[in-house]
Amino acid sequence: MKVMNFYEPSYGTKRNSDDPSRLGSVDNGAKKMKLDPSQISKVVHLRSLPGDVTDNEVIQLGLSYGHVTNVLMLKGKNQAFLEMEDEEIANQMVSSSGISPPTIRQRIIYVQFSNHKELKTDSSPNQLKTQAILEAMQKRDGGPNHVLRAVIENMLYPITLDVLHTIFSKFGVILKIITF
Repeated sequence: MKVMNFYEPSYGTKRNSDDPSRLGSVDNGAKKMKLDPSQISKVVHLRSLPGDVTDNEVIQLGLSYGHVTNVLMLKGKNQAFLEMEDEEIANQMVSSSGISPPTIRQRIIYVQFSNHKELKTDSSPNQLKTQAILEAMQKRDGGPNHVLRAVIENMLYPITLDVLHTIFSKFGVILKIITF
């Protein structure tokens, strides 16, 4: 009868930190990944996001490294994919995240390359909203203003947020409604 010792794994050997096969690997809490040029992608995978993370927070994280061209949020899995403008920006994001992991609301975010070379997203309402947020955030610096101020006078019927959303959503994606 063979007795297994749970303190010493019998299925492999631990690599020494001086092991030459570890050179060029990124260790940011994610799965061990070698920086093989064929694996570098302009799409990065973000894991361990807070459960209530917003699209804005994820996009802002990507914009801090460079131009983001596409976003895919997987809120049910607390994950997201960011497609950066080019592989150089994505490589910079993954490399610097290995040294100093980014955080959102004091939660460490794990950043790694995706197996996807580009993101193909659908046209669901949530995805359209995320794309609109991405475009709005990238145009903030000197771009056109996307704020509409509507003054409603002589109200015959009660005006609720749902009514305003129904009326204005016919003209595009609504990011936020504020009433006062």
